[in-house]
Parts: sequence; C-alpha cells; structure tokens
Amino acid sequence: MKIKICILALLAAACLTGCGSGDDSSEKSGKVSLNSSSEQSSSADATSAANSSATTTTTTTASTTQTTAQDTTVTTAKTTTTTTQTEVELPDPDSFAGKIRVSYNGAEFGIGDKMSDVESKLGSQPAPSAEVGSCLGDKTVDEYYFYGMTIQVNEGVIFSIDIMDNGYYGDISPKTAAGLSCNMTKADVESLYGASSKSDEYNLYYTEGSCTMQVSVFDGSVGRIWINDSSLG
Repeated sequence: MKIKICILALLAAACLTGCGSGDDSSEKSGKVSLNSSSEQSSSADATSAANSSATTTTTTTASTTQTTAQDTTVTTAKTTTTTTQTEVELPDPDSFAGKIRVSYNGAEFGIGDKMSDVESKLGSQPAPSAEVGSCLGDKTVDEYYFYGMTIQVNEGVIFSIDIMDNGYYGDISPKTAAGLSCNMTKADVESLYGASSKSDEYNLYYTEGSCTMQVSVFDGSVGRIWINDSSLG
C-alpha cells in the first residue's frame, strides 16, 4: 500500500511540473507575437513617411515649373510692347520737311525713308531699277523709275526724289504733300511755299539744313521738282 501511495505522489508531481513548463512556453510565444506586431507597425510608418516625402517633392517641382512658365510669358509681352514704341515718327505736316514729302499712287514718302518700306506701295515701275552715279557726288547708288518720277537711294535710304514732266508718262502724277506738281505756275509755287531762299533765271531754291527743293520753271510752267538731302547722298 505504501508503495502505491509513493508512486501516485510521484506521478502527481510529474504532472504539475509538465503544466508549469507549458505556461512558460505560452508566455514566451505570446511575447514573440507582440514583438512581431510592433516591428510590422514600425515598418508601415516608415513606408508611409517615404510616400509622403515623395509626394511633397513632386508637388514642389510642378509648382516651380508653372512659375517659370508664367515669368517667361510676361517677359515676351513686354518685349512686344517695346518694339511697337520704337516706330519712326513722321515730320510735322506744316514744317518744311513735311511739305516736301511726296504723294504718289496713294502713298506718301519722303527723304530719309527706307526704300524697302515704300517700294511695294508705289506700284509697278515702267523700267527696271539700276545702279548709277549719284546726282550729288561720286558714289554709285540705286535708281528707281516710276511714272513722272525718279528716286535715288543710298544704302537703302532715299536721298533724292526727282519729279519731271518729261519722265515716263502714265495715269499717276506725283506731287508734294503741300500740293505742288508739274505744270503749275511760279505763282502757285510761291503761294504754297512762300518766297524762295534764292533763285536764278529758271529755278527757285528752298533750303533748310542739308535738304533742298529746287523748282525749275520753263515758259511760266513748272517742269521739274527736285528734292534732295546732301547729307544722305
């Protein structure tokens, strides 16, 4: 009987020891599970922070690009405005320079104008332009022929306009901005321009600075109006 009691006591002790060991394993297993969850949370936070940083960088770059485009647009608009303001102004119509400008084929032009700006407005030429000697010096210049008018150009700039009644005939009659044309009288000339600076048997000379208008009168009728600028030819 005593032997049976001892054996039962040993078996009971062995059971208690096994249950205790199971509890420790459970605790250890639980701790491992918690640590794994914490590490996963930290990893998720790091991934979220990286995505947020990438989003911020992209937004900043887009904003910079838009600002640069706006600045470029404003600069271009200012440049266009400046170009428009640099256009050459015409002389006062009542001044000497304004009165000796020429009207032809509906266009008005004068000494000092660029031939490239007016040539297309004057219409067709009855003869092709040519290189000739300057009427004011030894230079070689370009000469253009129109009905009743010859124009000389030096380096692209008009320096001589010669209106003649014996030039190429056509339906277009050139005249000055003041209204003087060939076949008018000496009295008409003086009515439009006043007394001449000087005169000789056939000519009236009107001069201001380097610019001169020479009006030739034959048999009481204007046969030639020559306008020139010695500083340009």
